[in-house]
Amino acid sequence: ILNEQYNDLKTIKIIKGDIERTRVQESIYMTSFKDYVYQIIIYYINKYNIPYKQGLNEIAGPFVLLKYKLNITLDRAYKLFVCFIDKFLTNYFHENDFFSLKSTFCLINLLLRYHDPKLFHLFEHCIVIPDLYATSWIMTLFSNKCSLNAIYHLWDKLILFNDNLFTIFFIVALLILNREKCINSDSSIILSMLCQMEINEIDEINTILNLANE
Repeated sequence: ILNEQYNDLKTIKIIKGDIERTRVQESIYMTSFKDYVYQIIIYYINKYNIPYKQGLNEIAGPFVLLKYKLNITLDRAYKLFVCFIDKFLTNYFHENDFFSLKSTFCLINLLLRYHDPKLFHLFEHCIVIPDLYATSWIMTLFSNKCSLNAIYHLWDKLILFNDNLFTIFFIVALLILNREKCINSDSSIILSMLCQMEINEIDEINTILNLANE
């Protein structure tokens, strides 16, 4: 069912390059993982007639790995992938002008300014803007920053919260919980520190979720 032809060679090269960097630690043990992720992405962008955007690979990866972990079909993994995007990420991947992504950046800034003015003004002074550190967080829903167990836990919680705006509060909570690191760091490394941040423990996810919920 996911056997779909795609003729844009430049886009195919980009997709395959992204897949090579997707869930590397887990996927090296799954010989067909790359082919499955490729099939899901190609079928999805063809069906909805949208251009490929980087981040789709990071969303598809964990759902393909469910095929191995839960012994589900690829078709089932695809349907879960589509439902997840429809609920939390449709606007980001289906818009050509990134209006929703830019709006999300504005909301992050507004929330941070309200909940932690000191951190907000530090970021303003250092030109640490959401466009530079939060794009991959939003477009992958943290998949490229979390261990597999952590991302399954986070996504389960997002589904239970059933609020497609909750991710914005999660991002602000993450920033606030790392405020001391930011404040005590040289201004020249704050952006790189945020971009390199990883979340590998479920307890850490729960701490961020609790603050985001508050």
